[in-house]
Amino acid sequence: MSLLSVHFIYRYWAVFDTNKLNYFQGIRSLNWFGYCTFFGFQYALGTYFFLARDEIADEYFREDVLLRYNANITELPAMSIVAYDPVDGSIRWFNLMGVINISAIVNFQYAIMIYCGWTMHTKMEDKIKHFSETLRKHHKQFFKTLVIQITTPTIILFIPITIIMILPIMNLDISLPTGVFLCSFTLYPATDSMTVMYVVSEYKNTAKRIHKVFGNGIKEIQVSRISSTINPASTAPFS
Repeated sequence: MSLLSVHFIYRYWAVFDTNKLNYFQGIRSLNWFGYCTFFGFQYALGTYFFLARDEIADEYFREDVLLRYNANITELPAMSIVAYDPVDGSIRWFNLMGVINISAIVNFQYAIMIYCGWTMHTKMEDKIKHFSETLRKHHKQFFKTLVIQITTPTIILFIPITIIMILPIMNLDISLPTGVFLCSFTLYPATDSMTVMYVVSEYKNTAKRIHKVFGNGIKEIQVSRISSTINPASTAPFS
């Protein structure tokens, strides 16, 4: 997510402030590695400390996990969000802090992407009108790619995660098909790559050429096999 916001920043500066692209060159590019690493550690540490299971969470999930998965919750690696104490109904603040931590990270990245994306959407056409036709085409294609790249994970990744995180806070007794959600998470890497290849014409044409070469190679192999089957090699003894 942090890396995606860096992509938006780069595209924004490439159109509106090319001098700042120096931050993506040489030793300065390590700043962006540090940027992504910082939020990665914030997410990991927040999850580790605030969403770690305890005795109350284990007892709360024990029966349901045993019934649905025939497993003992204490033997599984997992995090938990139990927003309210099942006994007295008091707020479990450390679990809520875990939700707030994740929400803060995601909302900060979305704020950057929405600002850069909306500015490019409203002002890019006027800014790039003096560029060459090829450069204008590239900027438009990459902007479209960024929009699709943030729309796709929002639908198949972040919305399901948000639902999973918000439901415990609402204290609703709902059982979700988590298997479906987990399967949708795995779709993101593939859809992200396919988006870039579909929108950017150079990548699309390269993919088509590779597919054509690969297809022709398979056809040649099939033809050679059929030919060898129809006309098997024969040998005759020398007199």
